[in-house]
Amino acid sequence: MLGLAKTCMKLQLSFYDFIGDRLGVPGPKIPDLATLVRPAPARAKPRLPGNSPRLPGKSRKALK
Repeated sequence: MLGLAKTCMKLQLSFYDFIGDRLGVPGPKIPDLATLVRPAPARAKPRLPGNSPRLPGKSRKALK
């Protein structure tokens, strides 16, 4: 329920109106969350110096 309340808050929906609509209480009609929630755009992970992946059996000097 806490996750649902946080999602409603992020979407600027009333949690109580959302629950009421799902339970059939007269009031505002709210669409399904699947239509309201959009996936966040993928962000590239920043490459930091010294944060390169290690290769098994190889030293960093051999790669340079």
